[in-house]
Amino acid sequence: MTVTSETAERAALYAGSQQSSAVAVWQRGELLVDKHWPVAGDGAYGAMQLGETDDGEPLEDVASIQKSIVSVLVGMAVRQELLTVTDPVHLWLGKGWSQASAAQEQSITLHHLLSMTSGLSTELTFEVPAGSRWAYNTNVYSRLVPVLERASGTDIGPLSQTWLIGPAGMTHTSWYERAF
Repeated sequence: MTVTSETAERAALYAGSQQSSAVAVWQRGELLVDKHWPVAGDGAYGAMQLGETDDGEPLEDVASIQKSIVSVLVGMAVRQELLTVTDPVHLWLGKGWSQASAAQEQSITLHHLLSMTSGLSTELTFEVPAGSRWAYNTNVYSRLVPVLERASGTDIGPLSQTWLIGPAGMTHTSWYERAF
C-alpha cells in the first residue's frame, strides 16, 4: 500500500485533533509527515511529559509502547538463544513469582506473557488457565523485564541501549521507572 503525502497529512491532522502530542509517518525510508502539538499540563497526559530536548521537542513517557520494545528485545534474546518463548516463566523468575498455585504457575510460559494470555489477574492471582483468554495486563506483561535482565545478565536500560536504541540511532530514549 502506498500512502500519499496528502493522506499522511490528513492522518496527522486527525491525530492532532485527538490530543496526540506527535506523529511521524514514514514510508520506504522517506519521512512523509512529522508533526508535534503542545500538550496541556493538566490531567493524566500532562503527567506523561518529562521535559524537553535542547531543541524544544517534548520528552514523554511513552507508556504502552514499552510493550513493543520489550517484545522486540525478547525476540532478540530468542535469536541469541538466551531464552525461548516456550520457557515456563518460573524458570526465570523462580517458583512463587505469581499468586497462582504451583501447578497453575508452571503452565505459564513467556509466550503467555507476550500474548497477554497468562490467565492471571493484575494482582497475579489465577483467573483462567494460561492460553485460554486474552486480557490486557501490564502488571503481568512487565514481568518480561526481569526475565530479559536475567537472561542477558544486564539491566534493562543498558540492554535496550546496546541491543536496540543505539543501533537504531534513537536519541533521548531511556527507561523511566514507574510503579505498577
